[in-house]
Amino acid sequence: MLRIARPNDSKLYTYVATVQRVIDGDNSDLNIDLGFLSWVQENVRLRGIDASELSKARGQIAKKFVQDALKNVKFVVCKLYKEGSFGRMLADVFYLPKETDAKVVAEKGIFLNQQLLDEGLADVWKG
Repeated sequence: MLRIARPNDSKLYTYVATVQRVIDGDNSDLNIDLGFLSWVQENVRLRGIDASELSKARGQIAKKFVQDALKNVKFVVCKLYKEGSFGRMLADVFYLPKETDAKVVAEKGIFLNQQLLDEGLADVWKG
């Protein structure tokens, strides 16, 4: 089970973002709202997990699962961490279909990283 970061962590950054593209089971392009009418597009990797590559059936299933989970949400809430390998930010991603309040999504949303583990579509990252 992954540990969810606590909101009082001084090095934690939490943002609302829209999903631009699901690349695979653990990588997506997000358009992140930095506040003050400032947005940035970032490729993020889900923190703490490792989904199979797209060349494997399990990787294709993981990608489709993420696409289906996020297709009807207006936004996600992401908690960003330091930059990981390949220049990607590491992220915990939360979503809640039909919810329009970001605070509710942050507090009660579905933790996508853990959901992929629970569904058997990813493994705990050992890197």
